Amino acid sequence: MIIGITFAFFMAEALLHYQLGVWQDGGPIQFPKWTWPDRGDLISMVVIVGLFSYLSATVIDYYNPTPNKI
Repeated sequence: MIIGITFAFFMAEALLHYQLGVWQDGGPIQFPKWTWPDRGDLISMVVIVGLFSYLSATVIDYYNPTPNKI
């Protein structure tokens, strides 16, 4: 559960940072127009975000092996 939530938030942040870079390059795509990264960049983002989501969940589990039940 932790890894899925972390991945969703990290991926949303990665896509937003990508979009901010597209808007700032002075090219034809400017705010509020949205563009998606090409396939290669998107796969790279998914791999990197997935790796760091896994690492984050592992560290959380290590330091909190019995999470609070709400």
